[in-house]
Amino acid sequence: MIKVGYQADLVVFAPDTIADCGTFHNPLVGPTGIHHVLLMAS
Repeated sequence: MIKVGYQADLVVFAPDTIADCGTFHNPLVGPTGIHHVLLMAS
């Protein structure tokens, strides 16, 4: 739940286009379809 006073890490993604693009030979390639990642600092 997103609410004032709560803590959360949020990920904004497109469910139709999300995909892991990394391979065994090229593991550092990032995924597609993830637009934003918001982390709560404590």
